[in-house]
Amino acid sequence: MKQGLSIIVTIRGDEPQTANTCMNAKEKAGCPVEIIAVYDGTPYDPDLQSYADKILEHRTARGIGQSRHKGINAARYSVVMLIDAHMDFEEGFGQKILDHFRKKKHYKDVACGRCVPSMLDLSPIRDDDGSVSHGYTAARFSIRSEETGGEKWCLSGKWSEQEVETEIGCVFGACYAFRKKWYEEIGEPLNLLSGWWGDEEYLSIASWLAGGRCYLIDFWASHLFRDRPSFTWTKAERMAPSVNRSRLVDLFPASDDMNENFRAWLELSISAADRDYLTAYDANRVRPEVIEAKKLWKTWTKNVDSFLDRWVDDEAQPLNVRTQMREEARPWKQEQSTMVLPPVDVPRVQQRKVIVCPNCGHGNSFRVKSTQRINGELRRYGRCGNLVCKNKAVMIDRGSEQVIYWGKDASRI
Repeated sequence: MKQGLSIIVTIRGDEPQTANTCMNAKEKAGCPVEIIAVYDGTPYDPDLQSYADKILEHRTARGIGQSRHKGINAARYSVVMLIDAHMDFEEGFGQKILDHFRKKKHYKDVACGRCVPSMLDLSPIRDDDGSVSHGYTAARFSIRSEETGGEKWCLSGKWSEQEVETEIGCVFGACYAFRKKWYEEIGEPLNLLSGWWGDEEYLSIASWLAGGRCYLIDFWASHLFRDRPSFTWTKAERMAPSVNRSRLVDLFPASDDMNENFRAWLELSISAADRDYLTAYDANRVRPEVIEAKKLWKTWTKNVDSFLDRWVDDEAQPLNVRTQMREEARPWKQEQSTMVLPPVDVPRVQQRKVIVCPNCGHGNSFRVKSTQRINGELRRYGRCGNLVCKNKAVMIDRGSEQVIYWGKDASRI
């Protein structure tokens, strides 16, 4: 297989920074690159053709795992990198990744760089001395974890600071790479996911249990963090993270007692009705690859104890402590939410590729709340992506063009 980097970006809902993300990746990689864009139940943007070498589609949304899996299968280079649709990168990051994987001892790695919070234009937030913010990585897992949404999850990766060029417990930060052949050897774990969320834990745990590892390479990638997705979830999609977590526990080749404790912890945050719904939902979607993966994971039993001893903490922090820790670890979040660009004079009707809010001047962002198809037109209802601006908007896809109406004009539609 050719030496180069296949970069896979997945798109769901409204992602106005996709073209900029692909441009950043292609121009700054410093090595041969192909960009593979996978649209998950979302009409693709023709403007992306200037940057993407391949554009793939799921007509019906299948989720982050199966979308990335589709892109990996289409990759022509030996090393694959997965990214989100709102990122920037350090110059030469791609060459650093390839240099890492050229070494035989790194063949079984799943690797990431430092994840740095970004400004609204995707550029990295910098410290007072002008250097790029340290960012965060995931160093460890927790057997029991109360998340900020109230869910009780098992084997959940945790944010932490970590020195570069070292092993870590879990890759984090919407930007990680591995050899395509190694992904196949560990059972193609992304193809086991339902909906969105869970890909980092599946990749990392599978790599460790199969005799590989996770590694932090010395490069940064900036990421525009958001508090909610840019699309409206169905009930099944809202439940998918719990499905993925339950499936991970089922796959994990631990003792029966440990798996029973896992399940008891998971069930504390799920009502009886939701548990029945999850069981029925997952039973209808258990694919042959999931059954085969369970057989494969059982062969990794010999590595379970070393993984648990090295990377997994036994106790969970209470939810209020976890929430406080998260907020203290993200001082840049407040800075992001209060950034307001100077108001500008813009037309009420705009082409989609240049979205500027006439209320606050915020550029290149639109937060979708709901989507409808009326008289052949695809209408996306939402508001300005600036968290401190409440200006409503409606984006209408008319086939040959996409236009956006703001404020009072949007209220009339």
